[in-house]
Amino acid sequence: MSKINCTKYVEGDWVEEGLSPCHCPVCGGFLAWEDDHDADMNEIIVPVCNKCKTELIALPDIDEETGEETIWGKICPIPKADSLHSKEKGEQ
Repeated sequence: MSKINCTKYVEGDWVEEGLSPCHCPVCGGFLAWEDDHDADMNEIIVPVCNKCKTELIALPDIDEETGEETIWGKICPIPKADSLHSKEKGEQ
């Protein structure tokens, strides 16, 4: 099994926090964030690479004591066989 490269992120105001914007773990391009909703209609943010258009997923870190999501996490590419685009086309 090959290693999946991910990049770290933090939610919030990038300028105020003094942090640089997230970069795509595949090509290094800048990411945009799109709003979406899960099956329960909870708002989720979806990272999208402006350069290579790789399907990505944001995985928040979970606080071990509270079990709550933190503002930190990582962004990882979705393997092609598991991507929504591939499943819609029936590719494997």
